[in-house]
Amino acid sequence: MIVLSRFMWYDEPTEEKIEEYYNAGHRRLVIVYRKVAIILTVILFFAIAPPVAASSDGNETVTAGSRHSLAVKADGTLWAWGDNGYGQLGDGTTETRRTPVKVMDGVAYVTAGTVNSFAIKTDGTLWAWGWNGYGQLGDGTIINRRTPVKIMDGVISVSAGGNHTLAVKSDGTLWAWGDNFSGRLGDGTTEGRRSPVKIMDGVRSVSAGSNHSLAIKADGTLWAFGYNNEGQLGDVTTVSRSTPVKIMDSVDSASTEARGAHSLAVKKDGSLWAFGHNNYGQLGDGSTKHQSSPVNIMADVLSASAGGGHSLVLRQDGSLWAFGLNSNGQLGTGTTDTRRTPAKIMDDVSTISAGAGHNLAIKTDGSLWVWGDNSDGQLGDGTTVSKSTPVKIMDSLKPTSTVAPAASTSEIKVLVNGTQIAFDQPPIIVNDRTMVPLRAIFEALGAEVAWDQDTRTAIAIKDDITIRLRIGSDALIKNGREIKLDVFPMIINNRILVPARAVAEGFETDVSWNQATRTVTITSKTT
Repeated sequence: MIVLSRFMWYDEPTEEKIEEYYNAGHRRLVIVYRKVAIILTVILFFAIAPPVAASSDGNETVTAGSRHSLAVKADGTLWAWGDNGYGQLGDGTTETRRTPVKVMDGVAYVTAGTVNSFAIKTDGTLWAWGWNGYGQLGDGTIINRRTPVKIMDGVISVSAGGNHTLAVKSDGTLWAWGDNFSGRLGDGTTEGRRSPVKIMDGVRSVSAGSNHSLAIKADGTLWAFGYNNEGQLGDVTTVSRSTPVKIMDSVDSASTEARGAHSLAVKKDGSLWAFGHNNYGQLGDGSTKHQSSPVNIMADVLSASAGGGHSLVLRQDGSLWAFGLNSNGQLGTGTTDTRRTPAKIMDDVSTISAGAGHNLAIKTDGSLWVWGDNSDGQLGDGTTVSKSTPVKIMDSLKPTSTVAPAASTSEIKVLVNGTQIAFDQPPIIVNDRTMVPLRAIFEALGAEVAWDQDTRTAIAIKDDITIRLRIGSDALIKNGREIKLDVFPMIINNRILVPARAVAEGFETDVSWNQATRTVTITSKTT
């Protein structure tokens, strides 16, 4: 948590804004005079309270905020519960809910900030609601919203930080908005933005922290920017960065906490790396020493989620592990004892999300389990009693799409009619879908490929079949007939990537995926 502790005034303040922050488990009013204050002493991390709210790498179907929770069911309905002081539940009220309430339909992914929320719908549109004091909703205003408002189209990944937001569009561009303290937006300035600004190209996923940000590019490199007082950027310094700096290679996913200062990264070989603040042992390395460069914690990891002074790790065998602060039972161990090394919590888990002091997990059967702080009903069990072990609250949840790293570090291979295709832009996996370079695949199948720059449409022609794929649209047009796709076509490193299913739908081929060898096999039905 950041606290502005002292101000000097040159003139009597002419405008004041009361902003409500969450500190030490209760609400505290802080007066922020925006126009005339010069900050003399700032920034007390953890002195008043542990950090709040986790963000994973931008594609979650369940998410824990500061004191509210969101979940997407298998039917695409979004449900919310917990604190609602700023309308962060999106139900049109500011009434706290101790059990889940339905908010909207057609949702693919969600992310919760401290007191705001975001959803990507299945059509790629991004929606936002809740607190907007820094323009972090991205609608061009600082007006709080009690119901979802549309922000932008063509979004494949989003992450809400303390007071800023990051999103990746289907063309691989990264966009940022909200507060820009210490350059957390990455645009080379410290100027706040009330609407999205473009930051960089070739991005796959993002994670927004309190005052810093992480982005994974399509080539697997991890980039960081923003505040760096505890080494949370992982660049071996404590120097803040207002533009992205490269941290490490071969990264599969990353997570940082939306009100704190530690970061987690999972590499493609399944190894977990941690860096930044470590007062509570949240890095899991057995110490409380801050780390300004990534340290290796454990192997065989599928995903990780950084919470308020604690961390959750999902291993490839489906087991859930936790470490760090445990004052509210948020580790799920049945105690309130802090852990500096990983402790096993439960099995058969498919999805995790760490919040300020509470956590959520979806099991492989689609059931949702919760534990930790419940002061505002954020566990959704109808009470305000905190839980130190997981309890089940609902069924039929949609697991987050995640692909386990292969046993080897080899890239994805594509075979077309038995021949391996060489690429200058390798295939990638987005939202559990394999994205393959369009031109190389279609040409290997004997099609002619053209690009219409004006409409940003790829056109492929083979015999009597004409395929059109427009960037920013989830529709494949085959001979004038529309076919819906699961994932939008995207541009990465000046190459168009499409879901492998688009090839099958377009030119009537058989497409299969071998997870063990990370191989896509495309076979023409006439061969």
